[in-house]
Amino acid sequence: EGLALFDADMHVLSARIFGVYGPGQADRLVPNLIQSIRNGLPVTLAGVPGATTNDGGLRVSLCFIDDVVNTFVQLLRLDTIGAVNVAGPDALSICDMAQAIGEHIGRHARFEVAVLPRQFDLIADVAKLVQLCQPQFTSFDKGLRQVLGQDMACQP
Repeated sequence: EGLALFDADMHVLSARIFGVYGPGQADRLVPNLIQSIRNGLPVTLAGVPGATTNDGGLRVSLCFIDDVVNTFVQLLRLDTIGAVNVAGPDALSICDMAQAIGEHIGRHARFEVAVLPRQFDLIADVAKLVQLCQPQFTSFDKGLRQVLGQDMACQP
């Protein structure tokens, strides 16, 4: 890491942020899934190359926006140098997210299989984050309730 060159002069922390979602967000993964399910559109699940069964699609380490802010407040108070992943501890598949959304809005999520397989997942190792500041994480279910509460309040 290039910033490590400044170790003697200042504390440098590189935070890699994964899958942030929250109320008021638009045109990102979680709000796009909500919109698709509301509109009865199929959610596309991409499997891994060579898989014979569907594994639920892309897996992502999500993190509720309040948790990201609280984590940054804690990290800024530390004299830590180096890189840390800022994400929730659980990786959810697109299928898991869509089914949870469907349950909350009272619609069944419809799925289709992608033509091309995915090459990777977006899963963060948060061991260093947990060691540094013992963050509190909002469950996807609780975060989703807040997102949908905000989202539904904006509906005419």
